[in-house]
Amino acid sequence: MVSVYCLLIAMLTYAAAVDIYQRRIPNGLCAAITLMGIGSNVFLASGIGFYASLLGLSVGFIVMFLLHALTGLGAGDVKLMAATGSVVGIKPILIIFYHTFLLSGLFAVFFLLFSGGWKDIYWRYRVFFSALRKGRLHYSKPASGSPAAFQMPLAPAIGLASAYQLLPYVADKRSFDNIFTGIAQWMM
Repeated sequence: MVSVYCLLIAMLTYAAAVDIYQRRIPNGLCAAITLMGIGSNVFLASGIGFYASLLGLSVGFIVMFLLHALTGLGAGDVKLMAATGSVVGIKPILIIFYHTFLLSGLFAVFFLLFSGGWKDIYWRYRVFFSALRKGRLHYSKPASGSPAAFQMPLAPAIGLASAYQLLPYVADKRSFDNIFTGIAQWMM
Protein backbone atom coordinates (compact mmCIF):
# COMPACT_ATOMS: atom_id res chain seq x y z
CA MET A 1 0.00 0.00 0.00
CA VAL A 2 3.02 2.28 0.35
CA SER A 3 3.23 2.80 -3.40
CA VAL A 4 -0.50 3.55 -3.50
CA TYR A 5 -0.09 6.12 -0.72
CA CYS A 6 2.87 7.72 -2.54
CA LEU A 7 0.80 7.87 -5.72
CA LEU A 8 -2.11 9.37 -3.77
CA ILE A 9 0.14 12.09 -2.35
CA ALA A 10 1.47 12.85 -5.84
CA MET A 11 -2.08 13.07 -7.23
CA LEU A 12 -3.17 15.31 -4.36
CA THR A 13 -0.17 17.55 -5.02
CA TYR A 14 -1.30 17.89 -8.63
CA ALA A 15 -4.86 18.63 -7.46
CA ALA A 16 -3.53 21.32 -5.11
CA ALA A 17 -1.55 22.98 -7.90
CA VAL A 18 -4.55 22.98 -10.24
CA ASP A 19 -6.83 24.29 -7.47
CA ILE A 20 -4.44 27.14 -6.69
CA TYR A 21 -3.94 28.24 -10.29
CA GLN A 22 -7.27 27.39 -11.94
CA ARG A 23 -9.64 27.36 -8.93
CA ARG A 24 -10.99 23.94 -9.90
CA ILE A 25 -10.24 20.25 -9.31
CA PRO A 26 -10.45 18.00 -12.39
CA ASN A 27 -13.21 15.37 -12.25
CA GLY A 28 -10.97 12.88 -14.03
CA LEU A 29 -8.40 13.15 -11.26
CA CYS A 30 -11.03 12.48 -8.59
CA ALA A 31 -12.30 9.50 -10.57
CA ALA A 32 -8.75 8.15 -10.99
CA ILE A 33 -8.07 8.44 -7.25
CA THR A 34 -11.38 6.70 -6.48
CA LEU A 35 -10.68 3.83 -8.88
CA MET A 36 -7.13 3.51 -7.54
CA GLY A 37 -8.45 3.46 -3.97
CA ILE A 38 -11.15 0.87 -4.49
CA GLY A 39 -9.00 -1.24 -6.81
CA SER A 40 -5.94 -1.28 -4.55
CA ASN A 41 -8.00 -2.00 -1.46
CA VAL A 42 -9.72 -4.91 -3.18
CA PHE A 43 -6.85 -6.46 -5.10
CA LEU A 44 -3.79 -5.86 -2.89
CA ALA A 45 -3.23 -8.13 0.07
CA SER A 46 -2.43 -5.13 2.28
CA GLY A 47 -5.65 -3.34 1.28
CA ILE A 48 -8.49 -2.63 3.68
CA GLY A 49 -11.14 -4.31 1.55
CA PHE A 50 -14.03 -3.22 -0.63
CA TYR A 51 -16.51 -2.33 2.10
CA ALA A 52 -14.00 -0.34 4.17
CA SER A 53 -12.97 1.55 1.04
CA LEU A 54 -16.58 2.25 0.15
CA LEU A 55 -17.28 3.36 3.72
CA GLY A 56 -14.32 5.78 3.61
CA LEU A 57 -15.58 7.16 0.31
CA SER A 58 -19.11 7.57 1.72
CA VAL A 59 -18.01 9.27 4.94
CA GLY A 60 -15.67 11.61 3.05
CA PHE A 61 -18.48 12.50 0.68
CA ILE A 62 -21.26 12.93 3.24
CA VAL A 63 -19.29 15.13 5.64
CA MET A 64 -17.98 17.38 2.88
CA PHE A 65 -21.33 17.48 1.05
CA LEU A 66 -23.03 18.79 4.18
CA LEU A 67 -20.45 21.57 4.32
CA HIS A 68 -20.93 22.18 0.60
CA ALA A 69 -24.67 22.54 1.10
CA LEU A 70 -24.40 24.75 4.21
CA THR A 71 -21.44 26.95 3.31
CA GLY A 72 -19.85 27.65 -0.03
CA LEU A 73 -17.40 24.79 -0.16
CA GLY A 74 -16.62 23.76 -3.73
CA ALA A 75 -17.93 20.54 -5.24
CA GLY A 76 -14.40 19.60 -6.35
CA ASP A 77 -13.29 19.61 -2.72
CA VAL A 78 -16.17 17.28 -1.87
CA LYS A 79 -15.18 14.84 -4.63
CA LEU A 80 -11.48 15.03 -3.72
CA MET A 81 -12.12 14.23 -0.05
CA ALA A 82 -14.44 11.36 -1.02
CA ALA A 83 -11.83 9.98 -3.41
CA THR A 84 -9.17 10.21 -0.69
CA GLY A 85 -11.53 8.34 1.64
CA SER A 86 -11.73 5.49 -0.86
CA VAL A 87 -7.97 5.03 -0.54
CA VAL A 88 -7.50 5.40 3.22
CA GLY A 89 -10.77 4.22 4.80
CA ILE A 90 -13.07 5.65 7.45
CA LYS A 91 -10.85 6.40 10.46
CA PRO A 92 -8.02 8.09 8.52
CA ILE A 93 -10.46 10.18 6.44
CA LEU A 94 -12.00 11.60 9.61
CA ILE A 95 -8.52 12.52 10.88
CA ILE A 96 -7.65 13.99 7.47
CA PHE A 97 -10.91 15.97 7.58
CA TYR A 98 -9.97 17.43 10.96
CA HIS A 99 -6.42 18.31 9.88
CA THR A 100 -7.67 19.76 6.58
CA PHE A 101 -9.82 22.34 8.30
CA LEU A 102 -7.19 23.07 10.91
CA LEU A 103 -4.66 23.76 8.13
CA SER A 104 -7.09 25.75 6.01
CA GLY A 105 -7.87 27.94 9.03
CA LEU A 106 -4.15 28.55 9.55
CA PHE A 107 -3.71 29.31 5.84
CA ALA A 108 -6.57 31.84 6.03
CA VAL A 109 -5.10 33.56 9.11
CA PHE A 110 -1.66 33.83 7.49
CA PHE A 111 -3.20 35.05 4.25
CA LEU A 112 -5.15 37.77 6.04
CA LEU A 113 -2.14 38.79 8.13
CA PHE A 114 0.23 39.07 5.19
CA SER A 115 -2.22 40.58 2.71
CA GLY A 116 -3.49 43.28 5.04
CA GLY A 117 -7.02 41.87 5.09
CA TRP A 118 -7.08 41.72 8.87
CA LYS A 119 -7.75 45.48 9.00
CA ASP A 120 -10.96 45.07 7.01
CA ILE A 121 -12.10 42.22 9.24
CA TYR A 122 -11.23 44.16 12.39
CA TRP A 123 -13.33 47.16 11.34
CA ARG A 124 -16.26 45.09 10.09
CA TYR A 125 -16.45 43.09 13.33
CA ARG A 126 -15.90 46.18 15.45
CA VAL A 127 -19.03 47.67 13.85
CA PHE A 128 -20.83 44.32 14.29
CA PHE A 129 -20.10 44.04 18.03
CA SER A 130 -20.77 47.74 18.60
CA ALA A 131 -24.22 47.35 17.05
CA LEU A 132 -24.80 44.11 18.94
CA ARG A 133 -24.01 45.85 22.21
CA LYS A 134 -26.76 48.37 21.37
CA GLY A 135 -29.24 45.56 20.67
CA ARG A 136 -29.02 45.67 16.87
CA LEU A 137 -27.72 43.11 14.47
CA HIS A 138 -25.50 44.59 11.76
CA TYR A 139 -23.20 42.60 9.48
CA SER A 140 -21.55 43.94 6.38
CA LYS A 141 -20.09 41.60 3.81
CA PRO A 142 -16.51 42.20 2.71
CA ALA A 143 -15.99 44.17 -0.48
CA SER A 144 -15.58 41.98 -3.54
CA GLY A 145 -11.93 42.93 -4.08
CA SER A 146 -10.80 42.76 -0.44
CA PRO A 147 -8.63 39.90 0.86
CA ALA A 148 -11.40 38.96 3.30
CA ALA A 149 -13.65 38.04 0.35
CA PHE A 150 -11.04 35.68 -1.15
CA GLN A 151 -12.04 32.00 -1.01
CA MET A 152 -9.11 29.80 -0.05
CA PRO A 153 -8.47 26.74 -2.21
CA LEU A 154 -8.95 23.64 -0.05
CA ALA A 155 -7.01 21.06 -2.09
CA PRO A 156 -3.60 22.13 -0.68
CA ALA A 157 -4.89 21.56 2.85
CA ILE A 158 -6.39 18.19 1.85
CA GLY A 159 -3.05 17.18 0.33
CA LEU A 160 -0.98 18.26 3.32
CA ALA A 161 -3.38 16.66 5.80
CA SER A 162 -3.32 13.40 3.83
CA ALA A 163 0.47 13.44 3.61
CA TYR A 164 0.67 14.04 7.36
CA GLN A 165 -1.75 11.18 8.06
CA LEU A 166 0.03 8.77 5.70
CA LEU A 167 3.59 9.74 6.70
CA PRO A 168 3.97 6.96 9.32
CA TYR A 169 3.06 4.34 6.69
CA VAL A 170 5.27 5.80 3.99
CA ALA A 171 8.27 6.57 6.23
CA ASP A 172 8.60 3.05 7.63
CA LYS A 173 12.04 1.76 6.62
CA ARG A 174 10.71 -1.63 5.60
CA SER A 175 8.22 0.14 3.39
CA PHE A 176 11.00 1.89 1.47
CA ASP A 177 12.77 -1.46 1.02
CA ASN A 178 9.62 -2.99 -0.45
CA ILE A 179 8.39 -0.04 -2.49
CA PHE A 180 9.36 -1.52 -5.85
CA THR A 181 7.74 -4.81 -4.92
CA GLY A 182 4.57 -2.89 -4.07
CA ILE A 183 4.63 -1.05 -7.38
CA ALA A 184 5.08 -4.33 -9.23
CA GLN A 185 2.16 -5.87 -7.33
CA TRP A 186 -0.03 -2.87 -8.04
CA MET A 187 0.73 -2.95 -11.77
CA MET A 188 -0.04 -6.66 -12.09
